[in-house]
Amino acid sequence: YGHLGHFLIITAFVFSLVSFGLGITSYLSNQKESNWDVLSKKYFSLHAFCIWSILLLLIIMFKNQVFEYHYIWRHSSKDLPWYYILSALWEGQEGSFLLWIFWQSVLGMFFVRKKNELSTGVLAIVALVQTLLLTMILGVDVGGKLIGTNPFILLRNELSIPILERANYLEFITDGNGLNILLQNYWMVIHPPILFLGFASV
Repeated sequence: YGHLGHFLIITAFVFSLVSFGLGITSYLSNQKESNWDVLSKKYFSLHAFCIWSILLLLIIMFKNQVFEYHYIWRHSSKDLPWYYILSALWEGQEGSFLLWIFWQSVLGMFFVRKKNELSTGVLAIVALVQTLLLTMILGVDVGGKLIGTNPFILLRNELSIPILERANYLEFITDGNGLNILLQNYWMVIHPPILFLGFASV
């Protein structure tokens, strides 16, 4: 899960950056349906596919209770009903940013389908914002400084606990930390998706 998830994040970042570059070039050239414009929309579509794949992968990890990963262990547990397991996805900062990025990719696809000069410029801006938001979950070390927090980090790489140094440490990780008791409310299931849809729409 981890390698695939991190690869998809980096790929989505690169695709959104390329889409922005091509889109702004197309917009400044004042040419309708230029090759730059077509390529920009194709790269944004690939970017959106990566984002949706990341979200689906995390949902599968939460459903299967893969406590080997820090984000799953920290925000989920076996006693949670399915709707709280789903809402645990956006309890943490990484999941919240991903939810925001997801909604914006959905809205961006609307401009991919539009065929006018305005849509090219708007899509370029959406791609730029996507690039900036993705730095929050990129999890890449640049010159000794970590850019963003990767939601696919293994538990043993995040926590310094002696038991995690054992080769068979997964035998001792039988349950997760669970969802914050203050957030175990049906509004936690409804409110964040609507809130981040609003953020993405602004």
